[in-house]
Amino acid sequence: IETDDWKLTIIGFELYQTVGDSTADGVYLYLRMSIENTASEPRAFPFDGLVVIDLNDNSYFLAETPTRETLTYDYGFEIDEQLAAGASQSVAAVFDIATDATGLVLTTPSRVFQIRIEYDEAPK
Repeated sequence: IETDDWKLTIIGFELYQTVGDSTADGVYLYLRMSIENTASEPRAFPFDGLVVIDLNDNSYFLAETPTRETLTYDYGFEIDEQLAAGASQSVAAVFDIATDATGLVLTTPSRVFQIRIEYDEAPK
C-alpha cells in the first residue's frame, strides 16, 4: 500500500511464542515488511501507528519491546531511526494477538488502509 508518503509491503509473517527475551500472552504475529519513505525529507516510520484487528473487531497494538529488539538485532535499524527520502528498509513489526484470533487485518486506528493477513499454521 501507499499512504501518507510511505510505501508499505508485507513480505511475510510467522507466529511465535517468544521473540527475543519476550514471551507472548497469546501468540506473536511477526510481520516482515519493506518500508519506503516517498516523502522529500528524512523521517521515522510510524510503527506505533499500526494496529492489527481481528474478525471480532479486537485491536492488537504494536508489542514495542519485541519489535525494538527485532529491529535492532535482526535488521540493524532503530524504531525511531530517520529513513532518508526515497530510501527503503526491511523491517518487522510484532503484535501480541489472541491465540484464537482469525480474520486478521493490518491497519491504522483510523482504518486508513487494510491489508488482510491469513495463516493456518501453529506458532513456532
